[in-house]
Amino acid sequence: MTLNLMAIMGLGLTKIALHLLNFIILLVIAGFLVYKPMMKLIRTRRENAQKLVEDHEAKLKEAADTKAQYETLLSDAEKEIAVRKAEAAKEIAERSEEELAAAKHKANVILEQAAAEVETEKIRAVHAVKGEIVEAAVMIANGILSKEISVEEDKKIIDDCLKEWSEK
Repeated sequence: MTLNLMAIMGLGLTKIALHLLNFIILLVIAGFLVYKPMMKLIRTRRENAQKLVEDHEAKLKEAADTKAQYETLLSDAEKEIAVRKAEAAKEIAERSEEELAAAKHKANVILEQAAAEVETEKIRAVHAVKGEIVEAAVMIANGILSKEISVEEDKKIIDDCLKEWSEK
């Protein structure tokens, strides 16, 4: 029955073999013209994609290395800033201590000069007072010697002399 069906369709064994041979030739030609170039294109794209991935990974590694370097530099800079800050604080403390010591020394010198001036003024005042006392005593003595005086007159003369002395 299969033979009858083939005969009805006008297909013979030779035609089927020729169609089969044409199909195989078509597959071979399509393989050379389409499949091989397509596979070559796919391989090229795969290699390019792999190269891009490798370049990307290399750049990521480079970026990570650069970031680590910058973090190290930043850390070193922060340490250097801390050291310089400490040095500046120490220098400021030393300068302030030196200036404080200089100010204390200057104050002591001024106090010593003032004490010396006070002492000099005190000596002058004592000499001036001594002179005035001598003058007052001379005045009192003149008053007493000029006449005979009673105790009340003596007190009055002394009071007058003291009054005159306080006015001067």
